[in-house]
Amino acid sequence: LANLYLHGFVAPQIYEYDTLTSEERWRERADVILANPPFMSPKGGIRPHSRFSIRSKRSEVLFVDYIAEHLTANGRAGIIVPEGIIFQSQSAYKELRKLLVEKHLAAVISLPAGVFQPYSGVKTSILILDSALARQRESVAFFKVESDGYDLGAQRRPIEQNDLPQVAQAIKEWQVMNPDELEKEPSSSSFILPKLLRQGMALIVKKSAIAASKDYNLSQERYKQTTRIQSKYPMVEVREIASVRMGETLIKKDMTGFGKPIFSADSSDEPWSYTESTRLSFGKDTLVVGARGTIGSIKFPNIDEFTCTQTTIAVTANSEKIIPAFLYRLLLAFEFKFITEGVGIPMITVANINKIEIPLPPLEIQKEIVAEIESHQRLLDAAHSIVENYHPHIAINPTWPLVELGEVVDIESGSRQKGGAIKSGVPSIGGEQIAEDGNIRFNKMKFVSKEHFKKMKKGILKQNDVLIVKDGATTGKAGFFSYDMEAAVNEHVFIFRHRKNIHPIYLYAVVRSKAFQENLRPFIKGIIGGISLEIRELRIPLPSLETQRDIAADLEAERSLVDGNRELIKRFEKKIQLAIARVLEQNV
Repeated sequence: LANLYLHGFVAPQIYEYDTLTSEERWRERADVILANPPFMSPKGGIRPHSRFSIRSKRSEVLFVDYIAEHLTANGRAGIIVPEGIIFQSQSAYKELRKLLVEKHLAAVISLPAGVFQPYSGVKTSILILDSALARQRESVAFFKVESDGYDLGAQRRPIEQNDLPQVAQAIKEWQVMNPDELEKEPSSSSFILPKLLRQGMALIVKKSAIAASKDYNLSQERYKQTTRIQSKYPMVEVREIASVRMGETLIKKDMTGFGKPIFSADSSDEPWSYTESTRLSFGKDTLVVGARGTIGSIKFPNIDEFTCTQTTIAVTANSEKIIPAFLYRLLLAFEFKFITEGVGIPMITVANINKIEIPLPPLEIQKEIVAEIESHQRLLDAAHSIVENYHPHIAINPTWPLVELGEVVDIESGSRQKGGAIKSGVPSIGGEQIAEDGNIRFNKMKFVSKEHFKKMKKGILKQNDVLIVKDGATTGKAGFFSYDMEAAVNEHVFIFRHRKNIHPIYLYAVVRSKAFQENLRPFIKGIIGGISLEIRELRIPLPSLETQRDIAADLEAERSLVDGNRELIKRFEKKIQLAIARVLEQNV
């Protein structure tokens, strides 16, 4: 009451009663309902009264049903709901979604996980109900909010990006807009909705498309996928060209370590184990799809006999209709997140995979595409092998003197960077921004403001600084900052700044060497395993500067060759994408 009064409601009226178990005010209707109902149901569920049209014991189902039924003929509602309402497969959820789509639903707004931090990290959406609009329209509008004006950490600090105002405006436009307006170019329209549609932040879906699957799924991504795939070849469901079934349940005693290979949903292409006790057997025509855990991981064992676990789904191609290797490439290009379901334990089902639509060219064209891709893949594998296995190596001469690290470098720790994540500013490098090969990952960069950077007294980078992660899961990982630009490191990284008696590239190679990493262990202290400043005492070999320059020149030449292979990887990955894109008629 006090809160309403302070917000301008001088004579607020509040009625307190249990809407789910009491019929006290059932006959009342409202023009506007705003709600963030409780998501939690007590043990054993709720025992509602008999007036509900949907039979359920789940609080989120009952609350949404109650709100939909208690709107006036022109009533509107905005309801925050958990993801279960959007895609759960139990009958009550499907019945509720069917009711909403047919009678009440105008729009669905997907919110990012974390908008209710620090209280909950649960993923939520907003349902916009508008009874009059729902009667007029044959479509439902979907919107995606990536930011609500705050970061998604526990502190929820303000940031510049906020999609809510433009989504709110787009919903108002959806209420009044003539469908022809949606086809206007952004430059010729003052409406926001057409722009969001072109940016992929909005989608208009026919109610008939939502109803087609019989589960009335309200995930925007589901319909993005179906509208994106086009092909000049006939589209078929996987069930038409393959046999799909779950892997088998294997227990510990089945894992004998010899016999038939077992594949699981992990990310490795190697067998998980071996068994002689098995009920299922698959061969060269079968792919293994991760159904739980590493969802959508695709393995193509291409061996005569194997089995797979209950965390996977086996897809056995009908080789008279589709070449297994061609099906493998198509499924690799498929985004399985669009068919993932489940709240607590995400998963995909046999039914999900059976319904995936793929293009089916004639077998001769399939063979040509597979041959082209395999040719590119051989070169790609060779380039990957060079990049992944290369490590800068220095042949240590035992006559070289050993010096303490503190004699040749200045060691500086980064500073704690306050203010939360922002989208731009001065790059801030932590352990996750340093790749395994020592390069800086600018695509995963975080930033600090220019104002904060100017106030920093330590952790400011200079060109040719060597970086080393000082604590956490990647303690000891080294990187090289070769850029002439403003940047900083956070408190989890040490800067090794070379003095005149050591070449920076030689220093970097030493820090990455196996010997240095092994000698580092005694200097890792404390419960969380941080490198102490005593590392200054660690002794490293130090030849003459001339020898260091020769070594650095050799390492630079090697690095240039490795970088060439990285470029080769990009080119041949692009060629493989183009081969698949020709079938899917996509622009790459």
